[in-house]
Amino acid sequence: MKKVLIGLLVVVVLLVVGTVAIPYVVPTDWIKDEVGARVSASTGRDLRIEGPVTLSVFPSVTVTLSDIVLANAPGAAAAQMVALGQLDLDVALLPLLGGEVDVNRFILREPVIALEVDAAGQPNWIFQTGDDGDAGASGDDAAEGGGFLLTDLKLGEVGIVDGSISYVDRGAGQAVELANVNLTIELASLDSPLKVDGSADYRGKTVAIAVGADRPRALLTGGQTPLTLSVTADPLTVSFDGTVGAADAPTASGALSVSMPSIAALAEWLGAALPDGGLPIDSVDLAGTLSGSPSRVALDALSLQLDDLKTTGDLAVALDGTRPAVVGRLDVGRLDIDRFAPPATDGADGGGGGETAGAARWSEEPIDLGALTLVDVDLILNSDGVVFRGVEAGSTVLTILLNNGVLDVDLAETSLFGGTVAVQLGADGAAAEPKVDVGFQMSGVQAEPVLTRFAEFDRLSGATAADIAVTATGGSQKEMVEGLNGQGSVVFIDGAIKGINLGAMIRNVGSAFTDTTAGEVRQTDFAELGGTFRIVNGLLRTNDLRLLAPLFRIEGAGDVDLPPRTVDMRLEPKVVATVEGQGGAFEQSGVLVPVIVEGTFDDITWRPDFESLVTDVLRDPSAIGEQIESLGDGGEEAVRGLLDNLTGGAPATDESAPLDNLRSLFGR
Repeated sequence: MKKVLIGLLVVVVLLVVGTVAIPYVVPTDWIKDEVGARVSASTGRDLRIEGPVTLSVFPSVTVTLSDIVLANAPGAAAAQMVALGQLDLDVALLPLLGGEVDVNRFILREPVIALEVDAAGQPNWIFQTGDDGDAGASGDDAAEGGGFLLTDLKLGEVGIVDGSISYVDRGAGQAVELANVNLTIELASLDSPLKVDGSADYRGKTVAIAVGADRPRALLTGGQTPLTLSVTADPLTVSFDGTVGAADAPTASGALSVSMPSIAALAEWLGAALPDGGLPIDSVDLAGTLSGSPSRVALDALSLQLDDLKTTGDLAVALDGTRPAVVGRLDVGRLDIDRFAPPATDGADGGGGGETAGAARWSEEPIDLGALTLVDVDLILNSDGVVFRGVEAGSTVLTILLNNGVLDVDLAETSLFGGTVAVQLGADGAAAEPKVDVGFQMSGVQAEPVLTRFAEFDRLSGATAADIAVTATGGSQKEMVEGLNGQGSVVFIDGAIKGINLGAMIRNVGSAFTDTTAGEVRQTDFAELGGTFRIVNGLLRTNDLRLLAPLFRIEGAGDVDLPPRTVDMRLEPKVVATVEGQGGAFEQSGVLVPVIVEGTFDDITWRPDFESLVTDVLRDPSAIGEQIESLGDGGEEAVRGLLDNLTGGAPATDESAPLDNLRSLFGR
């Protein structure tokens, strides 16, 4: 027994002596050459260890390599792909002898890593080896038990200290540089929680990242693990708390939060250009339950704050079709469409496209609806209110459908200026030429603020009932106006035409148009005004315009030519023997005083059609006489003013002479 103990003691002494002696027996130059040769054979790149090498094997295997350089791919900008100041490796000895990799310490100090994709799309981290088959065989051998398995991995102190990483994509013209890269990894075993903490400087700001995974082994074997992730920088914060999986495809589900206090500051930091005038919003706060996979990403119980606009609901994006498909149901607050619409273009120069001052207002800037073909949308927005072109409407439901480049937008009935309005909008971005369809219905809406805001026309007021459907085709605003077609009906109730006083016309035709009467309002009040119209290639034509007013009935017909923004209409007002408005019959007898309305939208003129009036008198004087008699005293006064204008205001010796002469002319 004593001899056995002595033998065991001798073996232990020899092992200790051998372990201590190995670093002195094995030359460091041999280590450099052997490591360099094996790495070069595996990667096809030269590896040089230019600094000192230290090695010890007891109580753990410890290796320190200094000044390590790995050559870059041929043709790369940088000479080295990796330049490492020092590598510290400490592996537990006894577990290693049993087939487990138990890393006490693995530290990369001052690494400089240059990642690059050449113009042909080839990345420099894809290595070309001399014998890929051997490499694959060695991996199989390891899997069969001859080597070390990743599932046996244990990590102690692992990290990167004071590193820098650069990435360049020559084809895309992109470049990213990270400085002061520091990273620590804690993993007692694959069955223990993984913890990763790191930071790096990018474009002058520090980005911190933290990752925690409860069951790392589950990810390696196609299972799931709870995971937390946070990325924090001055202009951006992202956090996730949920579950990730790696079965057939990576998946994630859990609570997601994104905060961007200033998009402008974030864009400036990332070097991204913003549109002229900036974005309509600046701050973004998003929270919701994320469920994601390569084929679909969804946010349920979404809460989105865009500046002062709060949105809640559900939103999903399908990624497995020919284009992304967005589906959602959202409740929004007061939706200000003006904030998201592009700024109005000033078409004052018009590119020389018009013959009148008004025509120059239509922009010739090209319209491209091709972006509609990039995504499909099925979205319903329940809004507390809508603001468009400065006009605020009440609560409504906005439905947006976009499929294969064809857009349909429906704004459900909503309150507007004392009435209601509904709008339908269609656009075809897949057609060879842009096409837009617009339809809207109004009931009880006050016309003046709507026409002033949307048509720059402020000469008409009244409660409006309308049903209009139009289609426009063209490559610019000007071409769309020239290609405008459609039809509709419009009726205005209890309103006024501004710029002419037809009431004054009863007393004096000239003052109705010249406004020589001091202080008199140039306005015609009416009880009802309306008609139908058709639009063909930008020319709006009506043949049944009619107006009912006290002492008046008006019929009208004519054109509104939208491309040059001109009006050419003929109105036929009748002085009638009744003060009833919409309650009176339209077909009343009266003295006809035709009116010509013409000019541009900016300068509409009204003038009496004396030539037509004289022609009517000469054609049937007896009929005119009967109409005068039916008007009574008020009619005589009106005709007296009319005669004064027709005769140029020639003085009469008897105040009643003009009327008497007219009676004589008509046989009365």
